Amino acid sequence: MLARLRVLLPVRIHTRRSDSFQPKVLHHPLYRWIRINGFYGVDPKPPLSIGLEPSEVIAEGFRWAEGEPALVANAVELTFSRESFERAAGMTDPTVEIGLKLVERLVALTRYMTRAHWLHLRGAILPWNLRYLADDGGELEKTEGFVRGRGAAQMSIPASVWITAPRWQQIAERLDADSPEPSEPDTLLLDAFELLPHDGPAVVLAFTAVEVAANQTLARLADVHRVSPRAWEWIHARRHDQRPTIEERLGTLMQAVAGRSLEVDAPALWGRFQRLRKARNAYVHEASAPATPADTAELLHAARDVLDWLDRGLPEAMRRPPLLA
Repeated sequence: MLARLRVLLPVRIHTRRSDSFQPKVLHHPLYRWIRINGFYGVDPKPPLSIGLEPSEVIAEGFRWAEGEPALVANAVELTFSRESFERAAGMTDPTVEIGLKLVERLVALTRYMTRAHWLHLRGAILPWNLRYLADDGGELEKTEGFVRGRGAAQMSIPASVWITAPRWQQIAERLDADSPEPSEPDTLLLDAFELLPHDGPAVVLAFTAVEVAANQTLARLADVHRVSPRAWEWIHARRHDQRPTIEERLGTLMQAVAGRSLEVDAPALWGRFQRLRKARNAYVHEASAPATPADTAELLHAARDVLDWLDRGLPEAMRRPPLLA
C-alpha cells in the first residue's frame, strides 16, 4: 500500500522549466521505502503547485539570469510504502509526523545550501494532505470504519527561494539519516541575516556564530593533532577572564594547534573580523549600531568568510557540505 503526503510550504520554489528533479528514495525501519519527489509531483512537469493560478505557476515576471522563465512550486510530495497503514477512523497515523519531520529537515537543508536566511518554519503550522493508495497508485475502495485520506489546513503568506536541479540533488543527498545537520554557527549566521534590518542584534548574532565556530573548530583540531587532553582542559577550565580571547583563539592558539592563524595567513580577513568585533562591542556596550545597512551587510559577510576560513582548516571529512555556486 502507498501513502502520498503533500505538504504546502510557506515559500515559493522557483525552478527552471528545463530542469527535472530526480526523486530521492530513503530507507526507514517502519516502511519499505520513502520517496521524496522534490518540489515536483510524480510527473516532473508541471511543478507541484497547490492553490496557484496557471499564470502563477509559469512566473513570466521572474526569470533566471539567462532569461528562462521560472516555474513555481509551493509544496513537497512524499510517497510512503508499507504493507498497511493505520487507517481506522479516529486513529493517528505516524506517517504524518514522520513526513512532516522530513519536510522540516528538507527546508533546513535548503535554507543552508541556498543561503536563503529568510526560509524557515519557526512557528509555522504546515497544511498537509495524506492520501492512501493501492500499490499501483490507484484509489482504494471505500471500507466502513477506515479512511482513505487525512488532512490539515492553515493559511500562510509565502516567501520564495530559487532552486536548480543540481542544488536539489545536493540537498536530497544529505537527507540520509547519517548526514550532519547544518552546523550551529551556520544556523546562527542565517538567523543573523534574518534579523535585518535590526543591525545591532544581527551583528551580535553574527559575531556569536564566529565564536562558536572558532571553539568547535579548535576542539576538533585539538583531537586531530592529539593535543594533550589535560593541557586542553587547563586552557579552557580557568576563570573566564583568564581564558583565550576570540582574537587569541583565531590567532595564537589556532597557530599553536593547527599551524595556521587568521591574523598571519589571512590579514585582510583578519581586518574585517576586527571590524566585526568592534561593531559587536560598540552595540553591546554603547548601544551604537553600524552606520548604514551596507556596513552591516559587510560585517555579516565577513563573519561568513571567517566560518569558511575555519572550515578549510579541518580535515576534508570534517568539513561542512560544499555549496554549489
